[in-house]
Amino acid sequence: MKKVIKILGILLVVIFVLTGCSNKGTNSKKKLRVEGNVFQSTTINRGKKLNKQLDFRKDNKIVLMNTDYSQETHHWYRDIVKGSYEKSGNKIIVHYKKGYTEEYTSKKALNAMKLPYRISSDDENVKVLHLKLNDDSLKVTDKHNSKVEYKLVKDSKHQDYGKLIDSHREKYNKKYATLSGRGFMSPATEMSENGIAFKGDRFIWHYGAPNNDYNSGLDIGAQVAIFEGSYKVVNNRLQLFIDGSTNIFCGTVRQLGNKEFIDYYSSSDTPKELDFSFTENSTLTLLKSKGHITSEEMMNYGTVAGTPNFDTWDVQNKLESFDRSMHQGVKSTSDSESKDDTSDTTDQDVKDVFPTKEDFANWVGSVYPTLSGNDEDSPFTILDSYEGGTIDLREQIDSPIVEESVIYSVSYSTTESDENSDAPDIARNISITSDGKIYSGHFNTYDDELTQAYLQMNS
Repeated sequence: MKKVIKILGILLVVIFVLTGCSNKGTNSKKKLRVEGNVFQSTTINRGKKLNKQLDFRKDNKIVLMNTDYSQETHHWYRDIVKGSYEKSGNKIIVHYKKGYTEEYTSKKALNAMKLPYRISSDDENVKVLHLKLNDDSLKVTDKHNSKVEYKLVKDSKHQDYGKLIDSHREKYNKKYATLSGRGFMSPATEMSENGIAFKGDRFIWHYGAPNNDYNSGLDIGAQVAIFEGSYKVVNNRLQLFIDGSTNIFCGTVRQLGNKEFIDYYSSSDTPKELDFSFTENSTLTLLKSKGHITSEEMMNYGTVAGTPNFDTWDVQNKLESFDRSMHQGVKSTSDSESKDDTSDTTDQDVKDVFPTKEDFANWVGSVYPTLSGNDEDSPFTILDSYEGGTIDLREQIDSPIVEESVIYSVSYSTTESDENSDAPDIARNISITSDGKIYSGHFNTYDDELTQAYLQMNS
């Protein structure tokens, strides 16, 4: 009996010890926190392991980093997005907006944090990610990603992603973004403007090209759009990576100048990449037309005032506002209709004096050099003459720009003709409107002397 009591006593002691240890373990279990921790989700896509990472900071800031693989390009991508989060009980809401994407040609280069093949940025509308904190993980509660679950990464370290991005961008710009601060444009033609401006590794292209499908009488057809994105220059090759674009609007030059179009090509059909040659005399030549995009050669105008300028063009919602500003018109059915459009009595006054664009050009060539103070040895050459169309006019050099229809225009040069010269000749024009006012120079500014000369001849 004593032995039985002794055994029971030992068992009670063992049970007490085990129970105490169990309670101690239960009480010491820490509740999972998100602040200051890193969580990771791993998925498999076409045999490639892809990671999504949430890096929660203690100041309610968060960094989201994803790696992805493109079967189409066979490139690896790292997306880094910054945002903020708010916590209520076991629910967490993440708000994020600004994103950076780095593109790599191999997974090894990505993991080693080497210089990306391409860097692009995105500033879309604020996005929201809904999470639920469980005992050992974070589960996404958004409908389309409800199967995604993030596990805690033990002993994880916070990276300074801002410094990483800045370092990569600085190295990338130094190696590839050699056109920063420069502007290129096609020489003056009867078409709409065609110019491109660069800053850092970004570009904005105000695109214009002929489109003969929309010719109407004397008014030639054209197409216009705005493209933006990132770029890189390797040796004598420029690559444009288009990540934002308007529709490509088509119509006559006059119609497009008045924000009117006949038809359009959807922005969804815009090619994502275009290749140009960058020649020694600083011209950009599109190597191969893609989709509906063609382009005349664009010449380097550097930072000359009035030529393509990135900061001037880089305004908020520029793509959306351009699309909204265009309205659809009706295509003319015959040349006679086009001619009838220009039969206004005020137009006819100018055409009574100058029946043809050549007559206007001859008059300009005989009058302008004297009025402008050029001596006989100063070069002045009429390059071409045009009828109709619209241009941007100024009453004075610092006056607001106003888009107006003109009766005739001529382009001219005041530099010596030298086929071997690499220096581009800045476009200069002289135009006359239906009320007999004449505008001249690179900025199409009101020219009182030429206007008075015309009025005196017409009086």
